[in-house]
Amino acid sequence: FQLGYALPRWDGLLRALKTRGHPDRLLEAAGLIVARQTGSGHYDRFRHRLMIPIWDVGGKVVGFGGRALPPALSAAAQAGAARAGDDTEVKYLNSPETAIYRKGTHLYGLNLAARAIRERNRAVVVEGYFDAITLHAHGFDHAVATLGTALTTEQARLLGRYATTVVLLFDPDAPGIGAARRNLEHLINVDLDWRIVLLAGGLDPDAYLRTHGAEAFAAALEAAQDLVDFFLDGRVSGLDMADPVQRARGADALVEVLGTMDNPIRREGYIQRVAQRTGITDRSLLEAVARQRGRAGRRDAAPASPGAPATPPTAEEQLVYIGLNYPAWRAQIAAALAPENVRDPILRRIFSEFIQAGHAGAPAGSQEAPRPMSLLPPEVQRRLSSLWARDPWSVGGGEFDEDPAGAAGQEALRRTVEDCLSRIDRERAAAERQALRQALEAADRCGDPDQVLRLLAEHPSVKRSRETP
Repeated sequence: FQLGYALPRWDGLLRALKTRGHPDRLLEAAGLIVARQTGSGHYDRFRHRLMIPIWDVGGKVVGFGGRALPPALSAAAQAGAARAGDDTEVKYLNSPETAIYRKGTHLYGLNLAARAIRERNRAVVVEGYFDAITLHAHGFDHAVATLGTALTTEQARLLGRYATTVVLLFDPDAPGIGAARRNLEHLINVDLDWRIVLLAGGLDPDAYLRTHGAEAFAAALEAAQDLVDFFLDGRVSGLDMADPVQRARGADALVEVLGTMDNPIRREGYIQRVAQRTGITDRSLLEAVARQRGRAGRRDAAPASPGAPATPPTAEEQLVYIGLNYPAWRAQIAAALAPENVRDPILRRIFSEFIQAGHAGAPAGSQEAPRPMSLLPPEVQRRLSSLWARDPWSVGGGEFDEDPAGAAGQEALRRTVEDCLSRIDRERAAAERQALRQALEAADRCGDPDQVLRLLAEHPSVKRSRETP
């Protein structure tokens, strides 16, 4: 897991990276240093901490988590930590969100767990780095962790590319249960088999494994409860369903959940299960859910489904993504595609700044180095961030190997690059033909036969298509 250590010096990393030519503004944009609130200059964000690198799915480090350590033994180290600032007592300190790191789009350890998740068709999601590391150490190598937030829809869709079953492992205290229930609202329409485990005895995963062993832990995972059932049970917990008033209150709470489910088959299945458990007729529940969904539809006409697939990337987006994330391919892409042939103006800017200007085959000194992201316009920074955070499986059409350096990954990249270049050529040719046809129609309307003949002579393929019945 490549754990490391941040020295208890206020400028140790800053000095080391500056000697390697990295400017302060770039280090600040990467979240590695912080501007002083008083005076000028910067200081290291992480000091005297156990450091946990955070990777994207391709294995590139995009951020860090830092766990506070007890005071260092030496007086000099203690003095350095004291000078560092007022965050030395914060137990966990994480990288801020940057152009390449958004905590809601990454999952800790997914690059290490992807193969096991696919083989098992099941992922286990825990709440912290060390829970994930502990599970891997005990053989549960299909575990990943969220990064300080509830599981997001983007993270859920990312998991769905590797498995159909996701087990959520939460702390069995009140906040942990509350987190699980808050998760459901946006996960319910991501079409996966969602399950939840609350470990017995109030133990966290590390304590449970040490106390009961890996076999008992595996059994707990196998006995995971359906997440929707867990949430529905929580809505009627403590109510006397034999009492008409309390039963009506419980029905309203259940309908509120069931009404958010877009898949009619799943929704009807849960309605039948709720009817069996509560004694409320399924007909009553169906009618109540229909009314609730009707009201929601009037409030927000045709809302976007949280489970709807993302818009497929364009060929230009795919090529720019590959050029950004796989430097070895920049020379081929830059040689085959001129910037003026990138129609999207923001992508054209990114292509020029980050791919053409810095490709591996550029002669020394012939190209300017890519400018720091912080100097680019905001709209370019936002687009660049979304491209860097994009799941490569959505770019490669589900063909990328989790190890892009492997033979299968390289072959998928080659096919994707060739396909994208062909698509861009076809799209450009189609646009040129359309423009020519419009010019011909305009010449026809103006009664300019000489212009028509000139255009047809320059583009004989269009003449043939006009003569074809």
